[in-house]
Amino acid sequence: MRAVVDEGVPRRLAGTLRSLGLKVSPFPPEWKGLSNGKLLSAVEEAGFDCMLTCDRNIRNQQRMSGRSVGLLVLPAQRFDDLLPFVPVIASELTKLRRGEVIVMERSLPGEGT
Repeated sequence: MRAVVDEGVPRRLAGTLRSLGLKVSPFPPEWKGLSNGKLLSAVEEAGFDCMLTCDRNIRNQQRMSGRSVGLLVLPAQRFDDLLPFVPVIASELTKLRRGEVIVMERSLPGEGT
């Protein structure tokens, strides 16, 4: 699975996930400022299977059925806050299917909210 991080996701997360053997690319600068619909189309046209985003509203703003890309909505935006979630993010990436949206919880499995 080839994934790309959204503009609001820390670029360092892509490198951290690549160190685990995942194919995750940083946000391309030429996509800066694209609206969500155009951004998803650009992600699809570039051949990515998934986009990691911090935008929890995107699933309500965009229709994903029929899309050839899935979305993984991250539980935080700051890199330090995302670090404890890296194993869960990696696991979710392996499960994500095209057209699907997975919204990660803001607490780790086994922790209280």
